[in-house]
Amino acid sequence: ASKQQQTNFDLHTFCMETSQALVHHPKVHLRWPALWSDPSLFTHLFAALLQAPADVSVSCFDVYALDASLFSSFPGETMALLLAFPETDEEEVAKMSVSDSFIDSRASTEDDAYFIFQADELENACGTLAAIHTVLNCPPLCAHLGDALLEFTAQHGESSPRARGASLAKSLALNQVHCAVVAPYDYLGEEEPEEPEMVVDHHFVTLLLRERDVLLIDGRDPAGPRLQHQASEDETDESVLELALRVVREQFLSSRADRPFALLSVQSLIH
Repeated sequence: ASKQQQTNFDLHTFCMETSQALVHHPKVHLRWPALWSDPSLFTHLFAALLQAPADVSVSCFDVYALDASLFSSFPGETMALLLAFPETDEEEVAKMSVSDSFIDSRASTEDDAYFIFQADELENACGTLAAIHTVLNCPPLCAHLGDALLEFTAQHGESSPRARGASLAKSLALNQVHCAVVAPYDYLGEEEPEEPEMVVDHHFVTLLLRERDVLLIDGRDPAGPRLQHQASEDETDESVLELALRVVREQFLSSRADRPFALLSVQSLIH
């Protein structure tokens, strides 16, 4: 039995080391396909990113109107909003054309928020990156990181936003988390899978609802996280939610009234 156990262990180690070597081979890259704005998919994604105790969970819900009163029907506390909005080609080019030095100079961001810049190699990983930004910048969630995120932050906590993005693109563990939610097959290999017959023109950002302010984090924004509003001391949690909804309305949707968008609420539940 012990010989069999030793054989299994050696095979497992060999496979893991080989996979890590393949990831850094110049002809092999990880695929990051688009994640649909489906609340059940994001609920599974948060569960995979976290290692929370049995009595704590995160659930996501569709938001059908920019009305704070509707959130009372959701269980738990609203931690963040995930917005998928139609991004124009001009907006994308403007963001991606910024120099590396400027992006790296933003390593010290609002309230030292943890920021990962979305490298080109991350392809359509903006949904997963928005979820990662939510987890890493929300103390109640950050206290329960899963193994993949825990290892990533331990290795790249002091890196620049650009370096973190490049490292995330090569993270086999986090790519497996992403692909397990997107589709039940592996995207690792030299042969690229057939592209779906659709154009991905929506981009995910996260708006974190904190005690008295709202923090907007867009992985493709070279300026890094932006503190949108500072609520006064006499304002309630609901007013912070109203502020977040106003940011969505004024900064993202007012000029795109004829374009579809998706908004998800991230709810933390204690059973």
